[in-house]
Amino acid sequence: MPFSLSRRAFRCVAFCLSFLFFPCCLFAADAEGLPPFAPEREEFFQPLFFEDGSGDVQLNEEEKLDLRCLLSVYPAIRRIAAESDGSVLLIMADGSRVPYRSVPPAADDVKASMAQPYPPEPLRPPTPAGFAPGRVRSAALLAALYGESQTDVRSRLVAVPFVQGTVVMHWRAVGPLMNVTARLQAALREDPSLRPWLKSDGGFAWRRIAGETRLSAHARGIAVDISARRAPYWRWSKVRPHPLQQTYPAAIVRAFEEEGFIWGGKWHEYDIMHFEYRPELLCKARVTQGAAAGRGAGEAPTGTGEGNTLPCEGL
Repeated sequence: MPFSLSRRAFRCVAFCLSFLFFPCCLFAADAEGLPPFAPEREEFFQPLFFEDGSGDVQLNEEEKLDLRCLLSVYPAIRRIAAESDGSVLLIMADGSRVPYRSVPPAADDVKASMAQPYPPEPLRPPTPAGFAPGRVRSAALLAALYGESQTDVRSRLVAVPFVQGTVVMHWRAVGPLMNVTARLQAALREDPSLRPWLKSDGGFAWRRIAGETRLSAHARGIAVDISARRAPYWRWSKVRPHPLQQTYPAAIVRAFEEEGFIWGGKWHEYDIMHFEYRPELLCKARVTQGAAAGRGAGEAPTGTGEGNTLPCEGL
């Protein structure tokens, strides 16, 4: 009789093997102890070099910061190219090109997806209509990083343990999520009242955003929902804004943000259960915070906690 595995058994075997093979590439640090996605400080502030000698393209300071963050947190982005019309492209490892700055401007290019500053903890500003940092996404960039089709994405998924339950995520987000879990477990030891907020309620799901035609971040395997019964979604509630946008446990939000995840509780169309891997936004926020506080380029933001591995920390 031919040997075969049921689907459940196959997923169990894959889950176990992920712990044997993935840590070597996901959690490796360089000789100075930096995580793979954290650039050297001096490297981060070197001049940007463009493909084909097109280094004379005009970029403002915010665009330069965007591009440096993108290059530092996503190794799959290899180079930058400029077109004669002034548009700027990200060149991926496979040679594909993703629009960063479109001419004329596009509502869904990478620049647009990074335009609204994300406010990291302890900041929880008001969320008027139109305030949703990170809710605009570049479909082209997400497809290039995580997979164009459902088949592509599914072939790159890994099941990993969370504080309560497991989460199926894209392998590129597995390392950061496991670091989040370690942070949350430490926070739980300090404050056991956090436990009801830490139940996994879903990671990968190939679907569109409710009420929209855009694919959800869950379809790329880069989002996780936790304790959905406690943490509402704006379409399920008539409350605007929701009190939990201010009272949701800061320790949970901070644990995710320090590993490059944004929180949907900071959007006007709030999604309080939702955390999404968008390290470029946290990189930009931390560097901007440091500049606003009057620190130099090589000085790290303070108050982020000992052992912080936030992408771009200290830039």
